[in-house]
Amino acid sequence: MGKPPHRLSDFIIVLEENANKSNKYCICRECILGSLYAEAEKHKFANTQELVHRYLKDCIYFKQKYSKSKQQEILEKPDKSISVTSNPIQEESDDNSKASSSKSSTASVRKNVIDCYCLRPLNEDQQKHFEQHILKATVSCCWAFSWVENPEVKALFQFIHSLIKLPSRKNLSGQILAESTQKITKSTKEIAKNDKNGVTLAYNGWKILKKNQFLEAF
Repeated sequence: MGKPPHRLSDFIIVLEENANKSNKYCICRECILGSLYAEAEKHKFANTQELVHRYLKDCIYFKQKYSKSKQQEILEKPDKSISVTSNPIQEESDDNSKASSSKSSTASVRKNVIDCYCLRPLNEDQQKHFEQHILKATVSCCWAFSWVENPEVKALFQFIHSLIKLPSRKNLSGQILAESTQKITKSTKEIAKNDKNGVTLAYNGWKILKKNQFLEAF
């Protein structure tokens, strides 16, 4: 289980790479939006509240996006801590109210912003998973494989997630389809072999001459 998020976590993307024994590297969200992911990654830093605070304070994209009053509200709001006083019940109530207000303030800044979820490029496994979804959608909707190269489709995915790479028509109808077919065939074989009640095969009379080729698959 990783470290819990701090009050400025909404303004960064945490990477998988370790900066030290305790913290991972992170990238400023506003830098990604203001420039490019690769450029923002050059300025990665350890994910600590102090370093994030320091970075945002000097970030030109952060300053361009938020007014001075909003910057101050984001950067200078108090930490979520409870002091021991002579009236702990009242203090706890006050702190809960402040924490709720602080959380709401941050949430209002990021609410309904699609880049909260779509700022980092997909890793190899995620890209393959994404391509499987593209293939399933293609087959389910009876689309031609060329739909992934339609300019309007590309523009849509660019808007949704500028770092996502759509597969080419050739790749979708070739390698991706072949790999998916192999997985389905293997799964079908396993299900058939493990079926205690046996398997019933039905053939189309017009294609009966090809039944031997079909049976060879099993």
